Amino acid sequence: MARIFAEFFRRGIYRTYKYEFVNQAIPGREGFFGLLRNDLTEKPSFRAVSNLIHIFNDKGPTFQPTPLSYTLSGTTNDVRQILFQKRDGDYYLMVWLEVSCWNVTQKVDLYPPPLLLSLNLPTENSISNAILYALNNTGDVNIVNLPITNNQVIFNATDKISVIKLSSSTMISIARGIYRLLPKNALHSALSSNGKRNDIAVIREQHWTNINQQWIIEPNKDEFYHIINRGTSQPLKLNRYFDCQKWKIEPLPNFYYRVVCQHGDNQLINESQQWKLEWIT
Repeated sequence: MARIFAEFFRRGIYRTYKYEFVNQAIPGREGFFGLLRNDLTEKPSFRAVSNLIHIFNDKGPTFQPTPLSYTLSGTTNDVRQILFQKRDGDYYLMVWLEVSCWNVTQKVDLYPPPLLLSLNLPTENSISNAILYALNNTGDVNIVNLPITNNQVIFNATDKISVIKLSSSTMISIARGIYRLLPKNALHSALSSNGKRNDIAVIREQHWTNINQQWIIEPNKDEFYHIINRGTSQPLKLNRYFDCQKWKIEPLPNFYYRVVCQHGDNQLINESQQWKLEWIT
């Protein structure tokens, strides 16, 4: 299913509608078109589409992408590819093999072998990191750091969607804007100010219209950020006596972030915490 969406998009079809979301409780093939089973458990196709949405999520203002000159070498007859770029400058190369993975006569899965490919980057480029996000047969994602050697990235392409993230240490990770900060282990909650000048931030139940749960993130020239509460106009505080003027926001391979104060090793609220940054405006 993920491949169908990708192939349609590659051909210029920007919006595809899937019939249907949940299996119907009726006998025969008509009852099995859903992304979810009738008991609402997830099918591999649901997890694959959900994971791709998570990988490519990039809410924010419009921007002009920068072209990337690259080539793929190897046996590429059945290879399909689409290059994307996010607002932070990172590139995402989606690659898959357009080969059959289902025997329509015997009604069994096929497992075509992977193809070894080389992603060749231009000689003059600032890309220093490559991460592979490869969907597997269950729709889950395997994450692998890929070495860049002599401007080449070697990887296996399969009949499942793979995405190679290409990034540079010079790229700005977070664009200026207003965000909610959602803890990974409780995405229904959000980082919040109590609305008082000297109160420290706490995690509370998420309310969409509460401006005390909205944070202005402003990039600094030295790769740090200002984080200011929209409701109180006060900087984010680590404790009642100390507010941090500069924060480091570190992207993680799972698309969450670690938020660390410049003036110490204390991370935001909890040192093991990971955060989702949800763009508002």
